[in-house]
Amino acid sequence: MSVLGKKIADLKGNVTGLNFSPEKNTATVEETDVGMFGTVIMTVTFWPPVDPDKKTGQYSEFGYTMRPDGTSLSFTMNGVWTEKDQGVWKVQGIALAEDGPKVFVDMEYEFATKSRKGELFELG
Repeated sequence: MSVLGKKIADLKGNVTGLNFSPEKNTATVEETDVGMFGTVIMTVTFWPPVDPDKKTGQYSEFGYTMRPDGTSLSFTMNGVWTEKDQGVWKVQGIALAEDGPKVFVDMEYEFATKSRKGELFELG
């Protein structure tokens, strides 16, 4: 039984703002041409590491999409970040849209270039 369905879209976004604190780190991310979701703008949170090596922690997002048909949609996402390399964090998680779609997200942030890239998959 496969949980992941077909690939929905490629992700390619820009980190437009960063905020750091001892409690959490947040970023604002903007993406365009995310398949059926269109343009996506979100605030993401990297929560403190929970492992002894300080390389893994909880990740969350809250955002809005502007679909190609002109409608908008809010969504949330929760998952896990893992430091893959210095300044490169891999994130995997599940996003839930207000009108029902669930998607699996697999992506990487590269902080030197203030960018993120990845893929969305159907989840069922």
